[in-house]
Amino acid sequence: MQKSANMDNPSNTIYKGESFYLMTRRNGEKWKVNLNRPFVLHLSGSTLFGQFITSMWFKSLVASDDCFDVLVIKTKRPWASKKAQEDFYKELTRCLDNCDGNYEEVIWVEMWKRYMSSDLENIFADLDAKMIQENGILSGENRGLKNIHVSSTHTSRNGSHSIQMCFDGVPEKFEEGVLTTNYFMSCPSFALNFH
Repeated sequence: MQKSANMDNPSNTIYKGESFYLMTRRNGEKWKVNLNRPFVLHLSGSTLFGQFITSMWFKSLVASDDCFDVLVIKTKRPWASKKAQEDFYKELTRCLDNCDGNYEEVIWVEMWKRYMSSDLENIFADLDAKMIQENGILSGENRGLKNIHVSSTHTSRNGSHSIQMCFDGVPEKFEEGVLTTNYFMSCPSFALNFH
């Protein structure tokens, strides 16, 4: 495999000494991040792309009344120690909790998106419409219901970078004319444009 021009490690998870991570928070609860799972990176021209290559890296059940914060953070790598990693997480979450939702004020935040319940309701309505279209006339039986996948792209606050999250609708049942669906958010990716 040929290394990209400014990528500085063969695993393609470090760019100029830094790695990028997904950080999430649902309904104002505790921040979640896996600091052992950086985005896989690829540089093309003046754009750095990052992606999770499987939903096994991140997949979360989402409800229409949720409020979901999605951040792409960056920090120096590799970690000097496990304690350094833990100290970084504590400082990062302290800053995020004290910034009053102005995440661009936190030095480690590259881009972010807050999915309000209205955003999620619109995405789920789109999924439901596609599911009904794919499945045709639905019967009372679960057999034949297909999992429908839609991808929704949102642009971060500064406008020149984008975060993309995939949303999946998984039909659970169809009874008495009502389709019950579980919705999942997964496979994040981003594009960071350098000027």
